[in-house]
Amino acid sequence: GRRLFFLASGGLHVTDGTVEGTALATALPQGFFEALGFVGDDLVFWTGDGELGHELFATDGTPEGSALIADLCPGACSALTGD
Repeated sequence: GRRLFFLASGGLHVTDGTVEGTALATALPQGFFEALGFVGDDLVFWTGDGELGHELFATDGTPEGSALIADLCPGACSALTGD
């Protein structure tokens, strides 16, 4: 199964190219997002806001399968910069 992940209103969405196969993968905070690539079938990405900071997440394309991998810099700091 090929899938396309894309940003749209409300967060990160995934589609298989059909209306029925298009859904919200995970809600995202208003702020930074950078896709890094795939590990197996999971999309790994950086995201965050002023409360969380920028941290590493992964999603399998479902809300239940989307989670923080690690809070590398707890609080509002950024794991990208350590600030």
